[in-house]
Amino acid sequence: MSLLKRCAFWLIVLSVIVCVCDGAGFGLANLWIRLTPPISLLAKVDALDQVLFDRMNTTKWPGSSALLPVTYFTYVICVVMYGMIGLVVDGFIYKWGKMRAELRGKRSV
Repeated sequence: MSLLKRCAFWLIVLSVIVCVCDGAGFGLANLWIRLTPPISLLAKVDALDQVLFDRMNTTKWPGSSALLPVTYFTYVICVVMYGMIGLVVDGFIYKWGKMRAELRGKRSV
């Protein structure tokens, strides 16, 4: 399967674009990052909350906790997590295609 046909590739590209947009200051991109399941679970731990979100360098308190600035470690978690989701989806697609090919082979006999 070529690289352009893989879900993992496109999810990583999309995740990097979202992270770059968030780093550039587009606030809605932060929602994609905040809604990433590992990040939302890790944010509930007080010790990791300081690592994931940059609360010390905010000039003003945002109206929503979803718009808190994040650190680069959070961007890395987001890209890796969506890459792993893409690999799982690619695995399901591969197995499904293999299963369909086996069923076609049995019908022709």
